Amino acid sequence: AVEALFADSRAIDKEFYVALHPAFEQYREMERQNADTDGVRAMEAAGDSTIKALVDSRMNELAEFKKMPVLKNVAAALRWRAVWKIVGAEWMYGKECPDWRIGRQDRCNRKILMVKDSDRPTDHSEASYQQGLDRDREREWREKGKREEKKKLEKERLLSIELATAKRAEVEDGDHSTSSKENNIKEESEETDEESCSDVLPPMLQEKLMKEGALPERRQSSTDDWDYARRFSSTDDWDHINTDDLLDPLDWSKSFIWLNGERPVHVFECVLFINVQGTTLGKLLLSTHHIYFHPGEVLVGGNQKTNSVNESEDDGTGGTRELHGQRSRRWRLGRLTESRGMNYLMKPSAIELTFCDGKELCFSFTEGKGPEQFHLKLKNCQVPLFRYTKLVSPRLTFKRSKVTELWRRRMISNFDYIIYVNRVAGRTYNDLSQYPVFPWIISDYTSSILNLNNPRIYRDLSKPIGALNRTRLDNLLERYQNLDGFPENEKFLYGSHYSSPGAILHYLIRQEPFTTLFIQLQSGRFDCPDRLFFSMVSCWNSCLTSSSDVKELIPEYFTLPEMFLNTNKFPLGELQDNRGTVDDVKLPPWANGSAHNFVRILREALESEYVSQNIQHWIDLIFGYKQRGKEAFDANNLFTYLSYDGAVDLDKITDEVTKKATEAHILNFGQCPVQLLTPSDGAHPSRYPRSECWVPICHNVWELKGLRYFTPSKQFKTKLGDDGGILKVWSSFDHVSVLFSDFSLASYHWSPLENGSMPFTFKTDKMSLLGCGSIFTSKCINSKIIDAATTKKHKFDFPCASMYDWSFGCTADNDYSVSTVDSRPLSAYEGGTLFSRRIVSCGGYFDNTVKVYHSESLKLECSSKGCHRGQITCFDIGNDGNIFITGGVDCTVQVWVIDNPPLAHGLVDSFVKTLFGKRFGESILQVVHVLWGHVTPISCVSFNSSLDLAVSGSIGGKICIHSVRKGKCVRTIDAVKSASRDGKQIEHNISVRKISVSDYGDIIALMSNQKIHRFTVNGSHLASADAGEIIRVMEITSGEMIVTGGSRGIISIRTLHDLKVQGEIDLSSHGQIQCMEFSSFTTNPTQQYLFIGSNDGFVSVVMEPSRRLEILNSSMSTLGLWN
Repeated sequence: AVEALFADSRAIDKEFYVALHPAFEQYREMERQNADTDGVRAMEAAGDSTIKALVDSRMNELAEFKKMPVLKNVAAALRWRAVWKIVGAEWMYGKECPDWRIGRQDRCNRKILMVKDSDRPTDHSEASYQQGLDRDREREWREKGKREEKKKLEKERLLSIELATAKRAEVEDGDHSTSSKENNIKEESEETDEESCSDVLPPMLQEKLMKEGALPERRQSSTDDWDYARRFSSTDDWDHINTDDLLDPLDWSKSFIWLNGERPVHVFECVLFINVQGTTLGKLLLSTHHIYFHPGEVLVGGNQKTNSVNESEDDGTGGTRELHGQRSRRWRLGRLTESRGMNYLMKPSAIELTFCDGKELCFSFTEGKGPEQFHLKLKNCQVPLFRYTKLVSPRLTFKRSKVTELWRRRMISNFDYIIYVNRVAGRTYNDLSQYPVFPWIISDYTSSILNLNNPRIYRDLSKPIGALNRTRLDNLLERYQNLDGFPENEKFLYGSHYSSPGAILHYLIRQEPFTTLFIQLQSGRFDCPDRLFFSMVSCWNSCLTSSSDVKELIPEYFTLPEMFLNTNKFPLGELQDNRGTVDDVKLPPWANGSAHNFVRILREALESEYVSQNIQHWIDLIFGYKQRGKEAFDANNLFTYLSYDGAVDLDKITDEVTKKATEAHILNFGQCPVQLLTPSDGAHPSRYPRSECWVPICHNVWELKGLRYFTPSKQFKTKLGDDGGILKVWSSFDHVSVLFSDFSLASYHWSPLENGSMPFTFKTDKMSLLGCGSIFTSKCINSKIIDAATTKKHKFDFPCASMYDWSFGCTADNDYSVSTVDSRPLSAYEGGTLFSRRIVSCGGYFDNTVKVYHSESLKLECSSKGCHRGQITCFDIGNDGNIFITGGVDCTVQVWVIDNPPLAHGLVDSFVKTLFGKRFGESILQVVHVLWGHVTPISCVSFNSSLDLAVSGSIGGKICIHSVRKGKCVRTIDAVKSASRDGKQIEHNISVRKISVSDYGDIIALMSNQKIHRFTVNGSHLASADAGEIIRVMEITSGEMIVTGGSRGIISIRTLHDLKVQGEIDLSSHGQIQCMEFSSFTTNPTQQYLFIGSNDGFVSVVMEPSRRLEILNSSMSTLGLWN
């Protein structure tokens, strides 16, 4: 039984072994096979690569974290450098900036100012045309030598091969050939085995064997370890990380400091940032408080790609951050005032934004209805100054505007009106392909004297520039008839255009940034000197005779003399036939060799009576019903069809080559403006006759003899002090206000209607006391100023701070400069709010404050000393009534905003905001900028609203020019040294007594030695004269004349360009002249009056009686009372 049980057990064990052993062996074999395959090793390699990638990612993050302090230090250093440029450089009087460039346009869209170009990397000496030719010859010789050397080596190689082949053929036999073939087959087999083996082995083992030399190096694959790991790992694994998911699409904007509560509103992809230096493709982020732009690639001139943004000027509105070699930018929405729709590449896809500090940005949206969407999203943002207007077509905007009627009534100039028409038609300074266009005016560039009253000197404005020469026109018409292969709508008369990027750069080649753009256009060097802009005579003759040159002018011809001067001394080359060097532009004889005189005469010609009566014909050709169609053909005004708005839809062009060629043609060969007047609208209306319109009182020299003054006998009388009677005179529509030295304010009823023997009505109304009168005044102003000025052990001459040197101003009540009405996005009243009239005074208060009084109740509304440390010495208020400036003994000039918190918050700089902290914005008077640059007390200031410039003079003769809304120093002028460069001995201890700035950038400075000097805002000294008296008041008229009055009691009228006296009005019977006020067209639309306040307390009125008779005759003729 036991043996039987044992046998059964043995049988069971054997059966169990037989049943399980094969399966176990199979399992072991499978495990062995798995261990020997590449799968495990590949998975291990994938895991290792994943871990390595994760570690690298964390290490990169740690490195970036450690790098941030370094980047912040670099950013702080760059910021300090920018601050030094703004503040520190203003005291460097002795160091002249060698490089200048054209600044941005002013508030009336005029380019007048030249600004420092300290960031320009080169003087373009290597771009000389002759040097370029020498380099080309040298390069050609080097390439020729290389080609010859290569040919020589190739011949030697072929010869050696032939010799070796011949030698081998002699010694080779059949056996040797056979063994050689077998060896080759064997080597090829071994190479194949090695390659197949390397393909089978795992990557890590392959790399190890290659390092040891056991395997040959294989061609490097483009696939990296991370991609290899992805190929063997599942996307569902927990340790798989997609780096794209970790990137924040707005991460680039986080380099800026976001405000509390600021959040993104919308992101616009593929947006073009357009400026004169090129077109940048990038992303536009609109947040609740800012606009952010992140650049991608830059298209210089519209078609060349570069790697980074080249912006030489800081925008000043928010900041700039550099990321990965590209500069992201930010602008504050609190400064945004207006937007207007524009065309880009013949599509209404662009929008131009205007900011209260004068900055203009142009963006083009490549997808969808970008401008409309951007405009709609602005409603969710903080834009207190922005005026919401519906984006309508330019034609409808022009039709609804009242500017044309203002121009017809001569309330705005021809220049301002042409600028306005250009803007409405989509022309902008930000795009060279749509640059503003102006007409040729004068056709005589050979005479020595130019008579602007002679119609023969003017160009025929009823014809396009290409039709002025009949011979050339006949040739062009003949060519037009022979264009048989062209469709009827594609035929053209002129193959070139009157406005193109090449023409703009041709004119502005002497000034940056256009010099650099011209060099880029010419492949890195200047063009042939004979093709450059070197002479006005040759330029006019080319436009008159050449079949490929029909260009018109640009606005800078009438505002910027520096465009004709090679101030940066660029190497423009030598003319052929020994005609000299190309330097400054050769001007016509009647300019007397002066670019400033040339520009002034051109501007006077533009405003002449002939142009005023004919400029509408030119507008019809460029912007009106003669621009296209049958009317254009009849007027010989046909250009290539791609230059007309709406002629082609780029989105419908499927062929990429054709599309790019069309874009290049549109961008580089010129575009016509948007048509504003169609044939159904008819011709542009003409200007009204001069006899029916408002004209400045000092408009022409030959009319000064007709001026007369009248002094009404019934006027208020007051007890006068020792220093004289009237301090200030203001005029409104029906009232004249007079402030006396005892702070009593008299009001007179005023009307241009006759009243007895007077050709106007001037009646007493009421008399009140301004505030608390003279209770706050100080009698020791003069001693304070002199003590402060003599601390440097120098004796300075400072004007006596007596009662007539008090500073008073009145904020405008719907009375602002006409040139800014609708013709410029920045109107006088930012944000669309009209403010009540206020009186501002400063200068003699013991608490050194600025005080604001209500004009009706005369109650004190506000009193503030701002940031001044000591006595306020001078004051000037702008035409817009929102901003004024003050100067003090603390050597600073300060910019104030009156009762406009949104504008104050938009303009304020970080220094002032930090100084006031949370208190900023609580008062109706707010300081927004402190302007540095003087080292002695300020003696006088002048503020020109249209130029946005504050000009200040100080003891010692220094003049500083600042941008008011940006708070930046433009330049400093040493008036004493500049006026003494004619060889005279330099006079010391001279101060600037009074200063005034014209709308076209002329600075008139009255010195303490009674000398009058004329400078430009760009630092040129142009004229000097002796005043012959102590001048109390000095004003520049809109007719480019200067009116002065002083101790002699005589009104002197001088021409602005040479300071020569052209007329005088004797009011000496009333004593010294204390103040004067010109009426504006809004207060007296019939004619202009001059109100003069004298030392005896009487107001005299200067007018032109013959002008009144002209208006009467015109009115009677209109009524049909006589012919």
